[in-house]
Amino acid sequence: MKSGIDVNCDDNSKIREFSKKTVFTDDEILKLLEKRSNHESDLRREDSVREARYFNAMEQKERFENYLTNTMEIKDCNVVKCTQCNYTSHKQSELCKQLNHTVKQCKANKRFFRCKQCHRRTVSYERLPTVPCTQCGCNDFQRVAMKDERRVKLAQENLLLRGEERKYVNC
Repeated sequence: MKSGIDVNCDDNSKIREFSKKTVFTDDEILKLLEKRSNHESDLRREDSVREARYFNAMEQKERFENYLTNTMEIKDCNVVKCTQCNYTSHKQSELCKQLNHTVKQCKANKRFFRCKQCHRRTVSYERLPTVPCTQCGCNDFQRVAMKDERRVKLAQENLLLRGEERKYVNC
């Protein structure tokens, strides 16, 4: 049976043997640097599959976004017309339900508009919106697509009147 001191001595000798420095030549170092993993092809294949999946998802998202930015109206939407309140909407209002108004189910084209003054977006089932803008009260509307085109803001477009904002400068 070994004592605790003998065990430590054996471990130290193993460490000394392991930590002996091996001297490599320049050619051997270059060969070691050029050596690649045996599983590198598997890694590259997996990366390419992951990359293809990502780009397919992004292409599908971009196609859908292009569809939304090019769609000016949706044809033949199911709408509800209340004859007593004289409005058209995609669903019956709670007030009409409570008062038991007679409604008529029909089809209409859904068109998208934007207020020319405040740029608030609205939807109409008529040729033009029949009610004024809910934000500014203006009756001047511009026909737009279902979704605005996404733009990247350039560095020049970010206007900073007081310069760069820095928090906790003089604390």
